Amino acid sequence: MAYTHLTPEERHYIETRHKLKDSTMIIACALGRSQSTISRKLRLNRGQRGYRHQQAHSKAQQRHADKAKAVKLTPALINTIDALLEQQWSPEQISGRLAQAGQVSVCHESIYQHVLKDKQAGGKLYLNLRRHAKTYRKRYGSRTGSVKGIPNRVDIDERPEAANQRSRLGDWEADTMIGKGHQGALVTLDERKSKLRLAFPVANKSADAVTASWRALKSGYTRSPSTTAKNLT
Repeated sequence: MAYTHLTPEERHYIETRHKLKDSTMIIACALGRSQSTISRKLRLNRGQRGYRHQQAHSKAQQRHADKAKAVKLTPALINTIDALLEQQWSPEQISGRLAQAGQVSVCHESIYQHVLKDKQAGGKLYLNLRRHAKTYRKRYGSRTGSVKGIPNRVDIDERPEAANQRSRLGDWEADTMIGKGHQGALVTLDERKSKLRLAFPVANKSADAVTASWRALKSGYTRSPSTTAKNLT
């Protein structure tokens, strides 16, 4: 059963019975409400002179008015958001601009969800996101390091949609976990759909050692249609 707010009559009854020292359980049973509801209302709406029903009703109405309301993305609002996205505005910038202009308050996460739905429907809005246009680069080491030097490297953005949706078996992600003090490493393979994890310890994180470990782990799973490797370290 959906929760309904207390009526002014119920608040008046609570005030009267509370002054008579009735327990919250007795009041709740009489009103057909839960004991926790009565206890919470008595605590939230208490003033300097105790619980008074008119004051309690005013406080409840004010809290409801101050509560953030969900904003529905109307066609006109979507057109505005799409136009700004096509100008390479980020969802955070769009959210701030709309609020500054006094139009509506749209959370940037709502805009990201709109872009995601558009992508799932075959749209291209996601191509305007700045982070999509940037090539992934490790946050440490030289700019001419191992990421740039991987032969025949395939960007993660080119991963098949079936792998993104986890709709088939056989798509693997590879990771390398480094031990404390950079001593030793653990190579893992995760199958995206079944969430099967395979792990293999290696003495170091050299390319030869890691590659040999991947091959050893995959040797028993040669029927996979494709392998998607994603080095997260």
